Amino acid sequence: MPLYTFRCDDCNETFDVFRPMREAGDPVTHRCGRTARRRFDSSSGVIIRPVGYNLPPEHPNYWKTLAQAEKEVEERPRWQI
Repeated sequence: MPLYTFRCDDCNETFDVFRPMREAGDPVTHRCGRTARRRFDSSSGVIIRPVGYNLPPEHPNYWKTLAQAEKEVEERPRWQI
């Protein structure tokens, strides 16, 4: 279930709600009892990980991806690290 952030324009209460996407309507605030509107944040819920991040050390590609990462770090200028 996605996490939605809501904010009340009257009392400025901000709160998060886990709820299905199909659920309609805005929730009521705890502070003043009025309807809160959905707030759209610029942050994303996506986490991007490098290839091989979740591989166990016994996996054949684990050390290959580690070596590639070390090589990429060595090739970058110091000011980018």
